[in-house]
Amino acid sequence: MPDGLVYINNVLYKYKGIMPINTSISIQAGTISISPEAFYNCSGLISVVIPNSVTSIGEGAFRYCQGLTSITIPNSVTSIGDEAFRGCIGLTSVVIPNSVTSIGYSVFWDCKELTSINIPNTITSISNNAFFNCSGLTSVVIPNSVTSIGSCAFYNCIGLTSINIPNSVTSIGNKAFFSCTGAITLTIGNSVTSIGEYAFYNCSGLTSITIKAINPPSISISFNSFVCVNNTIPIYIPCNSLSLYQQAEYWSYFSNYKCDPIGLDDELKLSTSTKLYPNPTNNKSKLEVEGLKSEADVLVYDMVGRIIQRHKINKGNNELDIDLSGYPKGVYSIRIMNDSINQTKKLIVQ
Repeated sequence: MPDGLVYINNVLYKYKGIMPINTSISIQAGTISISPEAFYNCSGLISVVIPNSVTSIGEGAFRYCQGLTSITIPNSVTSIGDEAFRGCIGLTSVVIPNSVTSIGYSVFWDCKELTSINIPNTITSISNNAFFNCSGLTSVVIPNSVTSIGSCAFYNCIGLTSINIPNSVTSIGNKAFFSCTGAITLTIGNSVTSIGEYAFYNCSGLTSITIKAINPPSISISFNSFVCVNNTIPIYIPCNSLSLYQQAEYWSYFSNYKCDPIGLDDELKLSTSTKLYPNPTNNKSKLEVEGLKSEADVLVYDMVGRIIQRHKINKGNNELDIDLSGYPKGVYSIRIMNDSINQTKKLIVQ
């Protein structure tokens, strides 16, 4: 048993004693639960091994473990308590198992070094403040199992380059993506019926929004959901919904609506497929677009959302070489768009 760990009836209650810097801990086999605040403020903890016997991680269990860099949560865990990893500013990666069904309140608040997160398709809700101020987060895939995104869930996630709300989501909470200034594209699924106050406030880097909902989602009028978003950017909507959006009380704020002829039928989008390889790359990659019906624009964006390259690709020549030699290492966005396609892919330059 590691010195300083207190167990009662197979529950880890509290680390007691002085934890040296660069400490690694293995929790004993047979432990079924990690109690609330078990490792609270253990800043010297850099790694922990959780056995497959653990089923729950208590509230604030690893809160303010600033030295913790990564953690693997075993498939035996079914619940992760609120604020479990809040303030783990050194945490760069975490694996959430398929056994977990929700991401609780403020679980990863202020995990500034977290760059990507794999959310399994068993998750049905992302709670308030779940990834609040995760400013280093560049990539997140919200699965089709999620039905609600809570208030401030991705508040100030300035590293995100694209936001894709799946068709399963029906509501987007207040300030859910507040000040995600790095986001270039936003896609809102066809089941969203309400968008909360300041949901996309100051998403000033957005260059287009695609909305799949036939009926315009309700939007806060008093606290504008899209404050500081350029109202002249293209808004792609289903063709037969054009007048609905133009006449809706708030949606009329936007002036550049585009008919999306395939917005109502996502299956049609499967006829156009894109590949970008190698990815990651040292400097050069190849873009392939299959099923292209007409010429498309290819725009390359840098890490802060500036267009650094423009290309054309057509159905007769469906391959394009992208050369980022001389550009800094980082995550770039490659956007392919015309009347029937509007896709953004990430390209990592190492």
